[in-house]
Amino acid sequence: MKIYFSFSLTQSSPEIKKSITKMVDIIVGLGHKVSPEEIKLKDSNYYKGQDDSESKAAQKNITKLKKTSDIVILEASGQSIGIGQELAFALSISKPVIVLYKDNMKPHILREE
Repeated sequence: MKIYFSFSLTQSSPEIKKSITKMVDIIVGLGHKVSPEEIKLKDSNYYKGQDDSESKAAQKNITKLKKTSDIVILEASGQSIGIGQELAFALSISKPVIVLYKDNMKPHILREE
């Protein structure tokens, strides 16, 4: 299975990042492919050094990975417009989506209020 996995680079705590690394290792260990492959290496500085052409190429690649995945997994504990946009895009192309979050950090869009 091809799985697109994403999280907020700026809003994720070290604890969440550690959990993501464990989840990705387990998923890959079960024989699935996780994209982007460098997810465990990403931090808040990952995209800062890119020029406009590199940024556009990265965005195009991320969109392709979402389109070609079988499922999208998003970690949404931190407030993030980017994760919200990824959720909306995945749903708009009819991808199954799993949204993960810590008990006390339920995203606004999933709250019943």
